[in-house]
Amino acid sequence: MKKGPSSKEKIDPKKLEEFLEGNSEEIKNLFYEFRSFIFKTDKKFTESFKWNSPCYFIGDKIIHYLSPNKKHLTFGFWEGGSMEDPDGLLEGTGKKMRHVKILGMEDVKNKKLLKLMKEAKEI
Repeated sequence: MKKGPSSKEKIDPKKLEEFLEGNSEEIKNLFYEFRSFIFKTDKKFTESFKWNSPCYFIGDKIIHYLSPNKKHLTFGFWEGGSMEDPDGLLEGTGKKMRHVKILGMEDVKNKKLLKLMKEAKEI
């Protein structure tokens, strides 16, 4: 298994610009703001492209992925299928991954999302 990125690593800004090319300015801005939020939730997060999407690691373990869509961001939980989700925030039906649609930065104020993010790191 390939290891995750080294400590403090982030994707090169030019590669992120290329990745976001073709998205609306609104989605690009939301992506950058939400990406900053991810790093603020835990200083141990590192970032690397995996399967053509930015993924967020702690050590060698993938915790999240972030993908832009036309009207929202898909914020993925790598082990979401095995997480408790009493509030029904997680979407998806696969065995492993689940996601939450991020429509705006007001979503980061949702304490239920923060609770899921904390749980994701503990699995």
